[in-house]
Amino acid sequence: FFGDNPEEANTLCGLRIPKITNADAGEWTCRITQCAVRGCDAASDTTIEAKVR
Repeated sequence: FFGDNPEEANTLCGLRIPKITNADAGEWTCRITQCAVRGCDAASDTTIEAKVR
């Protein structure tokens, strides 16, 4: 999460990986699921997925 307060505006997300090296090379998958006010559970069906090489 990137932002000041996830309780007020949790619409921005991202991933930071500090100090990545050639040893970390390969295919990475990031899956992000939208959570409802009640929280994240199996009913949360809005998901995006991205692969990076």
